[in-house]
Amino acid sequence: MTSSGPFLVSDITIESPQFRKKLPSLQLSCSSSPGSVRSACSTNENDETTSIYSEESSGFRQGSDSGTVISCPLEVPQSSPSMLDEEFSNPTDADECARLVKPPQWGTQYVSTGSRLDHVMDRIFVQVSPEGDIKINHLACLAHIRTVIRKIVNEAKVLVFNCQEPDPNVAQLFDQVIDCCFDLRATPDLESFVRFCEVCYDWLAQSNSNVVLFHAESSTANHRLLLLLYAYASFCDSVERQNIRTNQRLKAYLSAYPNGNIRVPIVYLRYASYMTIFTPFRRQSISRATMSIHALTVANCPLFFDHRVSVFFKFYSYAPLRHVYTSNVHEIHGRTHNRAIIQFSEAAISLRGPVIIICYRWNPRQVERKRIFK
Repeated sequence: MTSSGPFLVSDITIESPQFRKKLPSLQLSCSSSPGSVRSACSTNENDETTSIYSEESSGFRQGSDSGTVISCPLEVPQSSPSMLDEEFSNPTDADECARLVKPPQWGTQYVSTGSRLDHVMDRIFVQVSPEGDIKINHLACLAHIRTVIRKIVNEAKVLVFNCQEPDPNVAQLFDQVIDCCFDLRATPDLESFVRFCEVCYDWLAQSNSNVVLFHAESSTANHRLLLLLYAYASFCDSVERQNIRTNQRLKAYLSAYPNGNIRVPIVYLRYASYMTIFTPFRRQSISRATMSIHALTVANCPLFFDHRVSVFFKFYSYAPLRHVYTSNVHEIHGRTHNRAIIQFSEAAISLRGPVIIICYRWNPRQVERKRIFK
């Protein structure tokens, strides 16, 4: 959630791949504790069902801007693409999701051999080492890469975003190292994504000699590396920080990623795309106030047999995420553009931090539930 003033109402628009023409939407009537701030967030989850688009600038292919590629001839073991892990999904939901949603895919079938350095932009480099390489070879390649970067950028000061597990040897080779070894099977931490983008942006803005290097070795680290690049590309696409060149070059690099096909978890991709709304100029940040939801307005909800549908909602919140509330079954009927207002008359629902709302269709004839949207 984001904040920008006295907190009153939060509008969340959510799309399901089944109902692309008319988007289901929720409007929460909220109040919060004294001294809290207003939250207004609108998200579109088209990225959940589409591959990342390929934008190419002149001469920008195979993830290389200047043609600077270092290869150390070593064998690269084949790594299997990661599969989609949908949070809070039961077997029925997973089967349905598998038919509707294909995980986004970056890269090409080509896999480079050895350790590789890609000069993505003037002061942004990506270094990928083969998984399972012996330590001395790995460190020798890193030392050589450090020398090459300093030849390309005069008096370069290198900030390394290490997508591997923490390694003191890497910290000894470079000026500054930040470990980014988040768990891809866990719920994304929005604050960590925002912090990463701010650190990267501020470091590059401080001096023309400041350089950023993304370092990965394992298959999991490759996933983290690409998600961080996509988050920073989205960050540079915000209204105040809009840098078309940076945004397009990073996304073109992702589309032509030269280290094999990579499928990233959809939930992380969604969080990375949220970086377009976090800018200090808008004074937006994560709201830490406790919200009390009194009513829920549903619009454009898909209707089924006899122009009606029975639905209920599950709410997850707090950190770590946990189930907070399950609503009663409510019947929505009429036309899809009609609004249905659900009042929580007994007591308001208290939520704080990350919030996930899942809408289920209830079919009493078959005594089953099916997820409509999240």
